[in-house]
Amino acid sequence: MARNKEYFADFVTFAQPVNVEVGNGDAVPAYGRSTVNFKYVPKLGLNLFSIGKAADNGFNFTANAAGCTFRKNGRVKLSGIRSLNGIYKLHVRVCIPEKPAYVHLNAVDVSLQLWHERLYHQNKRHVRQVLNNHGIKVYAQEEFCTGCVYGKHHRESFHSRKYRPRAPDDFSRYRRVFFLKRKDDVPLCLESFLNEARTAGCTVECILSDGGLD
Repeated sequence: MARNKEYFADFVTFAQPVNVEVGNGDAVPAYGRSTVNFKYVPKLGLNLFSIGKAADNGFNFTANAAGCTFRKNGRVKLSGIRSLNGIYKLHVRVCIPEKPAYVHLNAVDVSLQLWHERLYHQNKRHVRQVLNNHGIKVYAQEEFCTGCVYGKHHRESFHSRKYRPRAPDDFSRYRRVFFLKRKDDVPLCLESFLNEARTAGCTVECILSDGGLD
């Protein structure tokens, strides 16, 4: 796993970030990988090499207080030294490609619907404008967005009830909201709230009001 995107000569972006567990048990998101299954994890403190994955590919790992080695077919393929904090540092050198993979990422067409969802269902016209300003190409095939249909329904507010007096309990932070057509109905709401408190076995000791100011 690497934290530097410029180390990748080829790159495949994940449709959704994939959580990767590190040594202390924390999960950090990976956003893509190379064709050799080398993941891009920008939140890593150090680039990491998986011993388990190496073993799955036929490597034999040995380590001691001085260093470590990876052998395959009896030959040493990779080695490293042990640092003062107990981490093994491999003897490898990064060959940064002349044209890193991330340079070409913006050239890949991505669905406008995907960006629409990434940007919390903003208007697609605005999404396209932002992407164009950043040189990101998308294909604008018309797609039905279920989230927008269910999340943006509008209706008349509580049958023309324009007043919303609140009765918060300062002790429990419980709040009761009433929806009224006229201010004259406020005493009835207060009586209802006091009755609810008595039913719950509570006693209202003091009532504070702002005087009905708008």
